[in-house]
Amino acid sequence: MRKTLLQLSFIVLCLTGIQDTLVAQEKTTSLNQEVNNPKDIVGNLMIYPLDWLSIGGSSIHGTGDAIADSEYTRIKTGENYAKKRWSAGAVVTTPKFNLHSEYLGGKDRNVKSEGFYATGSVRFAWNFDFIASYDYFNPNKATDFKQNNYIAGVQYWFYHRCRLQAQYTFCDKKGNGQKDSNLIQVQVQVRS
Repeated sequence: MRKTLLQLSFIVLCLTGIQDTLVAQEKTTSLNQEVNNPKDIVGNLMIYPLDWLSIGGSSIHGTGDAIADSEYTRIKTGENYAKKRWSAGAVVTTPKFNLHSEYLGGKDRNVKSEGFYATGSVRFAWNFDFIASYDYFNPNKATDFKQNNYIAGVQYWFYHRCRLQAQYTFCDKKGNGQKDSNLIQVQVQVRS
């Protein structure tokens, strides 16, 4: 089935009850009552020039309400702040190879942040994929705090939408006295 050539989404979020709120960088995600009245404007544009290629971007502009103090932006709990986010990326999908990549930019109040990721998978045996990924995030470009993650792993598809994954991550942190870390993960993913 061929995808449409162009997909455009434009949404004005008019949430009046519960909203998903992402807590400051590297914290947990939780559901909280919305406490600020301004609504966010969200847009997404995807272009499908070829069956195996999609290119696009997204943007969000609005007002955030801090639910935790941020060491990167100096925004305090309960403060409202202007938030702007945008991204541009591409996806390549073939039967044997997949690549997802995206560059992200943001500005909370007057603090600029940026990030990037590229994740690829190659089918190397029946239902087995090799996975490699790189991601980078800098929550405050003025202080030059950076985190780079290098990931390698394998996944086994034991059913059409179910897989077992094992991966190793090396986290390279720069600035603010951060220390590098290593992580080994094994997980099962089941999608309906």
